[in-house]
Amino acid sequence: MTDIPILFSGPMVRAILDDRKTQTRRIFHPPAPDTATCDISVQVATGEYRPRYAIGDRLWCRESFAVEYEDGRVIYRQDRAARYPRGPIFYMASNYEPERWRPSIHMPRWASRLTLTVTDVRVQRVQDISEADALAEGTEPVLVPPDGGSCPHVEGFRSLWDSLNAARGYDWETNPWVTAITFTAERRNIDAEKAA
Repeated sequence: MTDIPILFSGPMVRAILDDRKTQTRRIFHPPAPDTATCDISVQVATGEYRPRYAIGDRLWCRESFAVEYEDGRVIYRQDRAARYPRGPIFYMASNYEPERWRPSIHMPRWASRLTLTVTDVRVQRVQDISEADALAEGTEPVLVPPDGGSCPHVEGFRSLWDSLNAARGYDWETNPWVTAITFTAERRNIDAEKAA
């Protein structure tokens, strides 16, 4: 079991908080340079390639936040919720400009409020996502014509995927390999005791 930080956009944090998101897909970077045309799933099944994530790993979510200097509260941008974390915040708060929103990439472990436990990991092409998996991604459905033959949640996921990944060269049409991660979410810091 490994503890790994993971970034989520604001709408995806909201989907986790609303219990609509139980899956996420991340680019899978195989070690060999000639894997663009081969079936990577064979190497994953035989253990030659290993995804970064494994069943049992704990992921702590990074999201946009601010720290109040006077009382050390962490404010989360997505829903303006606040919490008083224990530990280093009371002497680290002075390092943060009060009420200034900070990007998710800078969220320290002690400020995180969502812990995800990985329950399943698959490696697949991004276009292999099913309608049920697209729904579990927490995306909004896209209305399609009745004769379009398309799946509304897959279309919603496609739109989200391209908005986050096209500029990095991993758009839907290139159909990159991804790690599909299924998780359960808990509203607590990764270092906090589990509720009884």
